[in-house]
Amino acid sequence: MKLYQHFESWDITVAYYNFERPHMSLRIDNLETPFQAYLRKMHPRKRVKFIQEHQHLISEFAPEFLMEGD
Repeated sequence: MKLYQHFESWDITVAYYNFERPHMSLRIDNLETPFQAYLRKMHPRKRVKFIQEHQHLISEFAPEFLMEGD
């Protein structure tokens, strides 16, 4: 059975996969999600700008990065 069959829509499936579900090939010891890995690997200047522009996503799914955007 496919992952998306467990959710109401494809958008909810993608959100779960990218923002909530830890990925085994990333920092599994920290239960890192693809979104957190994306932020971690981003150039620091670009990351600060991204954080400032997308605080709603950061506060909900990667609050450990909020201090960088201040």
